Amino acid sequence: MKENQNHSVVGCKERENIPFYYTQKETMNTNFKALIIGLLVLVFGACTDTAISQENQTTASNEVASEGLTLVKNNCYACHNPNTKSHDDIIAPPLIAVKKRYSMAYPSQEEFEREMANWIVNPTKDMALMRGAVDNFKVMPNMSISKEDAKKIAHYIFNNDVETPAWFAEHEREEHGGDAGQRRGKGKGQGMGKGMGKGHGHGHGQAEQGGGRANAWMSEIALVDGKKWESDDITMKHIENLKQIIVDNKVLDDDVALKNLAEKMTSELSVLFNDCTMEGPDHNALHKYLVSLIDKKDMLSEVDNLKMGRRIVARIQEQLNDYERFFQ
Repeated sequence: MKENQNHSVVGCKERENIPFYYTQKETMNTNFKALIIGLLVLVFGACTDTAISQENQTTASNEVASEGLTLVKNNCYACHNPNTKSHDDIIAPPLIAVKKRYSMAYPSQEEFEREMANWIVNPTKDMALMRGAVDNFKVMPNMSISKEDAKKIAHYIFNNDVETPAWFAEHEREEHGGDAGQRRGKGKGQGMGKGMGKGHGHGHGQAEQGGGRANAWMSEIALVDGKKWESDDITMKHIENLKQIIVDNKVLDDDVALKNLAEKMTSELSVLFNDCTMEGPDHNALHKYLVSLIDKKDMLSEVDNLKMGRRIVARIQEQLNDYERFFQ
């Protein structure tokens, strides 16, 4: 009887515990469901916030682009008109040419926008990046554009495809590309792989093949943190001599004058290579600069069109003027 009573007591206790157990389980389930629902609300809320944020960013970006394009059209297109019918009609270089030149000189967005904005606000001959354009068209007028608007214009040009004149691609091929790229590598075995000097190759080997971008050297020797490559006094002297040769032979009225200029440049470059004692990375940068310069000189030697020859001379002069921007 005692055993049954004890058993009965135990059974009662178990029965008393059953409702409590299920109550705990139901409470846990309820809490778990609430947690899941809360997490889902947070996740979907975050997704919604992200989507809204991205949409706002896209809207803001579109507004900046639209404002930049308006500024370009109102302030730049009067001279840098993308609707000109030929190169002969322009009074300033097309914006696509400006963008390419600045991109080569200033590959990073920060540098590109800073330097272009500085030029827009205060265009002077000393600050000109495109020296050939200044020689052909003179310095652009000061448009009294605010620094803020100048930055917006530069930002737009860097981040967007600018309108390109229909004739520009063909003009660029004629002036820089096509067979010009093929001329590279046809060196005459005279130093630098380009026909200069008498065996003073400086270990440069053959001239590089292909290419066609007249100022690709700018990206190849782009400055790191604005630090210029080291040059030596004798190389600087020869660069100055080459500048003077261009000045002394500025009257280019026939093909003979063009070829005479090319021959004088060849002689000066030959002496430069003879005198060169530079080594290491600075020498390699000089090599890339000079290969591009020699390409232009070779084009000048072979050109049979006076107008084209004068353009090549302008680009040679432009590159010579750029030397001090990259070397010190």
